[in-house]
Amino acid sequence: MPNLKYLIVNIMKTKLRLIISLLFLFGFFVGCKKELKKEEQAENTTSKTIVTAGTRSGYIKPDDKYEFPDISGMSDWKRPGIIQERKEALQIPENVLANISTAGLLETCLEYPYLIDIHFFDDFQKGFNVLTAQFNGFNELLKRPDLVNVLLGKFYALTEDVKGMRLLESVERGRFSFRTFALEFMLAQDAVLEKLNAEQEKELFLLNFKHREIKNSYSGVFGNWHIVSSALLYAKTVMCDNAADSYANELSKFIESPLYIDPNTFKYLEDYINGKYK
Repeated sequence: MPNLKYLIVNIMKTKLRLIISLLFLFGFFVGCKKELKKEEQAENTTSKTIVTAGTRSGYIKPDDKYEFPDISGMSDWKRPGIIQERKEALQIPENVLANISTAGLLETCLEYPYLIDIHFFDDFQKGFNVLTAQFNGFNELLKRPDLVNVLLGKFYALTEDVKGMRLLESVERGRFSFRTFALEFMLAQDAVLEKLNAEQEKELFLLNFKHREIKNSYSGVFGNWHIVSSALLYAKTVMCDNAADSYANELSKFIESPLYIDPNTFKYLEDYINGKYK
């Protein structure tokens, strides 16, 4: 019964991923509670932080963000294909997609209800690729000529956004964390990196340094898995500079399938990037 065996294995894999996801969420909520006092102390430090990278002075949220339709009524989970039907209902209409600003499209993509799916694959790059393929918003966003400036503007705004995070409910904190990860992962994509000029590249890394400090202060919200997005950005830079040395093979595999990176390897990447941009 090879087909039955294949089906059972896939069911077990699906259950395992679900269990891992639930454990992650449980750990996230517990971590939020434990870190509350620590974050209150960090708030005083963060509120005094001024981001001086580049020439940006702030970020204005667009007023044309697309509002997703309510799909809560599509809940007949026994019907085959129900998930696909729900995702099709969330596609942005073509007339909206053609006229929405890049900033409005970015805000829309970061609120895509299935954004968390990026965590349900063998690695984050595979999850992001599937996300881009299944949602026309992400697919369009990566083609926009002004994408780099919009992404950097949103990334700059993280310094301000994180200040009010303590006032959010635990679930909203989780969404904020997922959206931040998706934003950072986009910034490490080849479609973005190849568009950066020298000034934008330096701005990106200076902001990344600042935000890593902020996320370390709010570790109960962001968690260690946020290191992956920075590691991917660093690894691509090191490989492009032909500075990987003995880490070349490991970094190539990590870039192809980013999920976990050895702490010693990350330290090497961090030291190189600090030396290049600071």
